[in-house]
Amino acid sequence: MTTKAIFRKDAANKKGEATICIRITVDRKRSYLSTGIKLHSNQWDQKRSLVKRANPNYKLLNGKINKLISKIQEIALEYDLSGKRFTAKILKKIVEDKNPKCFISFGKKWMQTRYNRKDISYGSLVKYKSHLSKLETFTNGQLTFDEVSYRFLNIYSNYLVNKLGNSTNTVNTNFKCIRAIVNEAIRQDELKVDQNPFIKFKLKTEEVKREVLTQEELNKFENLELTKGSTIKACRDIFVFCSQSGLRIGDALRLTKSSV
Repeated sequence: MTTKAIFRKDAANKKGEATICIRITVDRKRSYLSTGIKLHSNQWDQKRSLVKRANPNYKLLNGKINKLISKIQEIALEYDLSGKRFTAKILKKIVEDKNPKCFISFGKKWMQTRYNRKDISYGSLVKYKSHLSKLETFTNGQLTFDEVSYRFLNIYSNYLVNKLGNSTNTVNTNFKCIRAIVNEAIRQDELKVDQNPFIKFKLKTEEVKREVLTQEELNKFENLELTKGSTIKACRDIFVFCSQSGLRIGDALRLTKSSV
């Protein structure tokens, strides 16, 4: 039995991205196990069968690939030691059946459930989805509960700061979202209490001086002559309304005539 990570260029999408698969060969018969990782060809080293440094997450992705290969080899060894026959398809199916739940999918489903129950507002749902979208991009959509470790959080924090240029407070809100999902995963027994990475990983904030408009400046906005029915007038009216009512922009945009 042999295994090798390959770039499935024959199945590339319109963006030129292709999935990295583990090719399992047993008695010259092959089966392909998807890693869920999609890359452009210039990010894959064909000779060495690994993700190039051109991808900012190359260490994380190579770790995922190696972990999957090790799992296949471990299962094959168990079959060998027990004297049982196996095929490439059997190994693929066993690994797929044992594939752990995805942390990101769990988070998305939970946030949507909270919104459906009206536990959170639409604005909060959008904010949480934005945080999870960043996490999904960083991990190529593949993140198990076991992988959400103290070390992973530090790596992700560096990515948010150095790659995306996020401020300390923006990073903080991203991690609050992750922490909320971790806590829910513990409540649902997807994670053990001692697996909580936030026991060690501490969130950081920094004081920000916010500039505010004076009443005189707000009056100038309100009295500004703008074309009736124009987009800019609608934006101005919503801004003035939010400023005077204290309503958040996300909630204001959801107002209808029946809300009055």
